[in-house]
Amino acid sequence: MNRDPLPETFPILDLTRGAMASLVFLSHCALFTGSAGPLHHIFRLGGVAVEIFMFVSGFLMLWHYLAREHKEPWGRPGTWSKFWCRRFFRMAPLYWLALTLVYLFHGPLHDWMHEVHRIFPLPWAGREIDPGRIDQEPGFANIISHYTFIFGLIPKWASNNVLPDWSITLEMQFYLCFPFLALLLRKGGWLTTLILVIVIWQLFARNLGVGLLSSGGPWGWYPMPTVLPLRLGVFYAGMLAALGLHRWYSARRGLPEFCVVLGLCFWADHLLAAFALVFLVWEIKSHFMKARFPALLRLSDSVLRSQPVRHLADASYGIYLCHSIILLGVIWGLIQWTTFQSLEPTHRFCVLVTSSAPLVFLGSLALHRWVEMPGIRMGKRLLPTRRSA
Repeated sequence: MNRDPLPETFPILDLTRGAMASLVFLSHCALFTGSAGPLHHIFRLGGVAVEIFMFVSGFLMLWHYLAREHKEPWGRPGTWSKFWCRRFFRMAPLYWLALTLVYLFHGPLHDWMHEVHRIFPLPWAGREIDPGRIDQEPGFANIISHYTFIFGLIPKWASNNVLPDWSITLEMQFYLCFPFLALLLRKGGWLTTLILVIVIWQLFARNLGVGLLSSGGPWGWYPMPTVLPLRLGVFYAGMLAALGLHRWYSARRGLPEFCVVLGLCFWADHLLAAFALVFLVWEIKSHFMKARFPALLRLSDSVLRSQPVRHLADASYGIYLCHSIILLGVIWGLIQWTTFQSLEPTHRFCVLVTSSAPLVFLGSLALHRWVEMPGIRMGKRLLPTRRSA
């Protein structure tokens, strides 16, 4: 049986990363301008975008693990330390920079946020069970918990500043556990791992209260799903998609895995399942298009590998992480212009988007070049050698 070469990159995921970061940006623009109601579809997609990021993260982590397996066996602690080193220096430098800015300008940012939400109330304003459960004071322990990424395990600090960093702590928890999940997948099989994941996922989902409108559960309360078991099924769906697609390219197998992936995604969110279906179909179709529609395949590939898509992908982490800081500064200036407040909600949304999008995009590209890339290179230089591993 002819085997297709395993792809090293997935251009469709570059477009996905940029598009999902942009959706989160648009979602917060709707929130800050009091237009989350009229633009509820955009606001809703911002939450789905974070779920898709988790799925993509699970997929790419296992895909690259599979690709490096011949030189970095999964069972060696040296492989784990290399993985952790790569991921830490990919995520930490830009996050630490953004976090430092947030703490240096805590007072103004907090005041701006309070004033914006006073003028344009949040959709859930006044319905929170106990807003005082979130501690926004930048105390020493609070700050240390953020720089060490453990704040997601502490409810009062899990989502307490202007950054959307609740998903960053979740991502770091996933990276910490990933080598052991991958090893369990290899040793116990994907079905055994699936059962364990579902049990843990649902056990936490049924016993923890999540959200500002939740009073809590038997195991406590979190403002956002910032503990890994609450989103373990989504990360694992991405891992299983990578395993299934690897088997498909290698031996035209993997349909059972694909079916389970779609089931897990639908369980989490039907829009996440729609994305997973489109992604899997897109990757599978290349085998058939190669023989029947080679020109169409080349055209789609050239678009996905184009410079605009590449730049959007490069800027995606910065767009996601830093857009709230820029949005607050821009909207603070806009609300000084009294005419802005009297505009229709959707018009306010358009004004904020058009005035802040260039700053967010160009700033994120600069951060990618001057912060993210040096961090990635530093991580590679610090990778443990074979002897030290």
